[in-house]
Amino acid sequence: MILFKIPTRSRPEKLKATINNIVNLATGPYKIIVTADSCDSTMYNYEMMQWVNGQKDTVICYGNKVNKIEAVNRDIPTTGWDILVLVSDDMQFTAKGFDQDITDAFDGDLDQLIHFPDGYINEKLVTLPIMGITYYQRTYYVYHPDYKSLWSDNEQMEVAIQLNKYKYINKNIYTHAHPAWTGGEVDELLKETQSYYREDEITYQRRKLRGYPKESCL
Repeated sequence: MILFKIPTRSRPEKLKATINNIVNLATGPYKIIVTADSCDSTMYNYEMMQWVNGQKDTVICYGNKVNKIEAVNRDIPTTGWDILVLVSDDMQFTAKGFDQDITDAFDGDLDQLIHFPDGYINEKLVTLPIMGITYYQRTYYVYHPDYKSLWSDNEQMEVAIQLNKYKYINKNIYTHAHPAWTGGEVDELLKETQSYYREDEITYQRRKLRGYPKESCL
């Protein structure tokens, strides 16, 4: 079973579109977990709670706001799924049965990080992290919790390559409508996450020098 994890904040309509996209195009068993902040009134309200929980095999979980990376890692069960897909609320899958492409990419080996291109930076960086449960259980996080927003994906990809657990599949199965690629509006949430660029870069360099340990380097 595929577990789609969607961390989101202050983008209710984008979230709805992302969930509808998965529900309409997935053909196999799945579960969707949405992570939101209890201080975000656009998400923490009865209407949104009712709508999300009313979608097929979908639940919403609320918690205290910490940072983007904490929201990514939060609410992921340690068992009960085979493949984890971290979906941003500005991503859309493009074809019916895309989930079968994801399953096929593993070829039965769930100790891998799978990389499908996003149509922009492609093989340079994983923007849609897909990992098997065996790979996830090595650390029990998607991104290392030392990071707040950025550079964590650089570490993730480099570690998977070092472990010989990285696989690139040259097939476009989704679009990523990030303003950096599309020239779209930069909202307040993106401005906030981008503000950690230098801080997270320092964290990345520190962790790289130490060999990307599982423990904290802060």
